[in-house]
Amino acid sequence: MTKTEENPPARAWHLPALVCGVTFLTYVTTLWFHFNYDDNPQILENPAVHSWRYFTSYFSGHVWSVTRPNVAGSFYRPLFLVWLRLNYGLFGAHAMGWHLTTIGVHVAATYMVYLLAQRLMREPAAAIAGLIFGVHPVHVEVATWISAVSDSLMTVFFIAAVLCFANSRERQKPAWMALSLLCYALALLTKEPAATLPFVIVAYACFYPEDSSPRWRTGLQDAAPYVAITVAYIVARATALRGFSHPVTPLSTGQVFLTFPSLLWFYLRMLLFPFRLSLDYDLAYVSAAGFHSFVLPLIVVLLAAGLLFFWAKRSRDAAVGFASIWLVAALLPVFDLRVLEQGDFVHDRYLYLPSVGFAILLAAAIAQLSQVKPGYPALRFAAAAVVVGALALGATRQEVYWANDLALFQQAVAVAPQNDVACNNLGGILLMNGRYQEAVPLYLAILQRTPQDWLANRSLGLTYYRLGEWSQAQSLLARATDLRQDDPTSFAYFGAAEMQLGNFAQAEKHLRQALGLFPQGMGYHYFLGMVLEKEGLPEAAKAEYRAELANHGQHEGARLRLAQMQAAGG
Repeated sequence: MTKTEENPPARAWHLPALVCGVTFLTYVTTLWFHFNYDDNPQILENPAVHSWRYFTSYFSGHVWSVTRPNVAGSFYRPLFLVWLRLNYGLFGAHAMGWHLTTIGVHVAATYMVYLLAQRLMREPAAAIAGLIFGVHPVHVEVATWISAVSDSLMTVFFIAAVLCFANSRERQKPAWMALSLLCYALALLTKEPAATLPFVIVAYACFYPEDSSPRWRTGLQDAAPYVAITVAYIVARATALRGFSHPVTPLSTGQVFLTFPSLLWFYLRMLLFPFRLSLDYDLAYVSAAGFHSFVLPLIVVLLAAGLLFFWAKRSRDAAVGFASIWLVAALLPVFDLRVLEQGDFVHDRYLYLPSVGFAILLAAAIAQLSQVKPGYPALRFAAAAVVVGALALGATRQEVYWANDLALFQQAVAVAPQNDVACNNLGGILLMNGRYQEAVPLYLAILQRTPQDWLANRSLGLTYYRLGEWSQAQSLLARATDLRQDDPTSFAYFGAAEMQLGNFAQAEKHLRQALGLFPQGMGYHYFLGMVLEKEGLPEAAKAEYRAELANHGQHEGARLRLAQMQAAGG
């Protein structure tokens, strides 16, 4: 249903204010949260977002290209980097400002969902859809984690492109179409899932036709300019990344196909029962068509698809059909399993764009309760209040895990104790906080499950280095460098361990390898200076200490050692 006499052009302010206000209040306590997880390497330790001199690199490389120049990347998100740069210019290392803009973008996305739903449904169903989207617990990750703002920012541009397209059809003004294409381009440059928009355009043309001409043909014609933008984006992306993408997990086509049903069932559960949420989950790849791993999830997914199809046909509600297509189309990017690391291929944030369709579907279901019980409109409001209240309560209870890294990673291990990524993350924060003895069992458990996990080998090596167990550290770090030869930290501490064992030539070799991979690495020049001192090269050692201070002026060890050498030399 499009805008009719029952949806007058003049929109009342109180419903959108309610939607945005409730959404903001749900997440207002996150203003006092810390930087978490990837925020540190992506923002605080990333020179690319500290200065505009890196601006051109945003468009000429992957999202980590400045800090990881020797690593192939699959994420081309220049506008996301522009957003980080703007925020760093405003707030620097003060997390509260970052959290304020992160919540603000989520509120903006919620408002856009409300506007979209208002075009498709009567009030108050549109407001219900906006509220469901705004407070759904599956959005806790995006609304509270600064680095996940790419999803909400992309969704704002994505919905704006759809709304401008709808206006262009209604008003027959080319300016609206041009604005829609611009918003689509901005969405693509923010995050990759925006590439599903042509499917949504076709669906809108089919469910909301302008005339009696064949719907699919009209839809394909309407989508043609968006396809052209997509092609231009693919060319720019492939040029910047030196290839369309770079798989990191070697999965066979059979494994990818067999994993699809359990993946879809997992995301369906997250939408319907968004509890015990986590940064990581224990979902595994499927290698054989077992009953519980493949057949049962496939049956459930097919039943869900059948129910959606039956509901859309029976109700003849265009909003139901359109929202169903939106939900399915926006889920397509989650099937690209090869570009994501093992144990790290499912996340709540991947549901952000698909959940727009889910919110509209759930709002439509609540709105249709009045048809089931004619004469009882209060039933609809009661159902809406219960659903929105339960979702908001779930969000406020689960957002607390994002307050800091320790709480976040402890929750992840509690939910997914067999997930190596979750255990590595918790071990890392324990290591950072000097809780070495607590970190050791976590890493040993990972290596028992996955002996070739390079990160666990490296981290346990670092842990033993901190404990002064040089031989064990040297052995594990040697294995880490064999497993992954592009990680500078492994080489740096491998060299440091060799130095402690008196193997100075090997230590110098590995430290120079680390500096070749990342010349700005914290402590790398300092370690090399210590080795050169041991080798009887004081002038070379001083040069390394000066290089360390040039990169990290706060390094007290380098400052003290340089002062001592200069005093001794004088």
